[in-house]
Amino acid sequence: FISWVECRAAWRDGRGCRSVALFPQRKPPESAKAPEAFRWACRIVGIEVRPDRMIAYVEVSDERFCFATPALIADLLPRFPNILSHTCVNERGETFMSVAANTSIPHVLEHLVIDEQARLDESTSKVVFVGKTAWLNRPERKACVQVSYADERIARQALAVAQRELNDALLGRVR
Repeated sequence: FISWVECRAAWRDGRGCRSVALFPQRKPPESAKAPEAFRWACRIVGIEVRPDRMIAYVEVSDERFCFATPALIADLLPRFPNILSHTCVNERGETFMSVAANTSIPHVLEHLVIDEQARLDESTSKVVFVGKTAWLNRPERKACVQVSYADERIARQALAVAQRELNDALLGRVR
């Protein structure tokens, strides 16, 4: 991995890869007095497309949104019923179920993206999607989520849908 600062510089310059900011980073108007944490909980600030995977650079707005809870996972299951059965390399078991209730929110995002890709493209039924998540800077709540893909357009759509659904679930718990 390269540092967050190097990634941001590469995005700005467009060096070395096709990099795109999914959502423009604009400052909210001063009249918007709601705390920033109530506008978004987890957002993708940029992506890097490689031939074998898509790398999403993620920010979590507030410490309260850094880790999943059993209630959050329960809220996501109706929309993503297969996530608990995903194979997941972790220290507690062989599936995502073994860590879902208290894993990082970027890790939850990874599994939502994989699940959404499989749902959106039925032609990938024989494709095995893999992912990897790591904090780039834990104190600043910045992470990197990597997922394989079969179709770039579908992968981008899956990233957007997963981010929206995760934010809806997270923010629904604090409003």
